[in-house]
Amino acid sequence: MNDPVKVDILRFDFTPNLIREPELENVYYAKDLWSVVYILSDGRIKEAYIGETTDTFSRMAAHLKNSDKSKLSEVHIVTSNTFNKSATLDIESNLIRYFSGDGKYRLLNGNVGLANHNYYQKPQYWEIFRSIWDQLRAKGIAQHSLEHIDNSDLFKYSPYKSLS
Repeated sequence: MNDPVKVDILRFDFTPNLIREPELENVYYAKDLWSVVYILSDGRIKEAYIGETTDTFSRMAAHLKNSDKSKLSEVHIVTSNTFNKSATLDIESNLIRYFSGDGKYRLLNGNVGLANHNYYQKPQYWEIFRSIWDQLRAKGIAQHSLEHIDNSDLFKYSPYKSLS
């Protein structure tokens, strides 16, 4: 990962029309089956779901058919030219843990995703995760810094946080 890492967070309305959105169809990583991470959310009802996939279109279609997730209003798709399946599983897991500690949304996720696995360049992906979190805060999707969450009792005793 010597080249600069570019991470994009793209926002779309989460409606049945999403699958046919020209803007989504033009997202290279979505149409060419690359690993992406996504956040379904609704600021009004303060609920969110975090996932990862290599098939963005079919995954969004499945979520739109789910009664709990279809009531969410927007999706943020996180893409990068450096993502691989291991990295997106790790980023998904970290997003679930930190969103839980952030407290802005009630998560619909039933688990923390695939946590505590090792893979090539994992330390570099922590820095990418920090960049993603900073972008989410700048967009108003997350509210607290990682350091604030790490030091909060809510995070320390979260069911998504594994004890050491």
